[in-house]
Amino acid sequence: MKQFGFNLNEVLNYANFQPDYAAIVSADVPTSLLGNFNVSNAIDPFIFKNGVLTVNGQSGLNLFNSIVKNVVHAY
Repeated sequence: MKQFGFNLNEVLNYANFQPDYAAIVSADVPTSLLGNFNVSNAIDPFIFKNGVLTVNGQSGLNLFNSIVKNVVHAY
């Protein structure tokens, strides 16, 4: 499973509460393909006001990895 916030500042704020995460990356995904993944506004909604993208299962990870563009180490 991989999870991504839609807003980098929200993710950096979350990192203050979960310091055991080693890296934060920024990645571009075509919005037309977001329907293939779970988009939620209910995961830590006080931090992730813009929602969270969750990628589940090996087939989901394979699809995500094939469409992701412009991966940048953000923190």
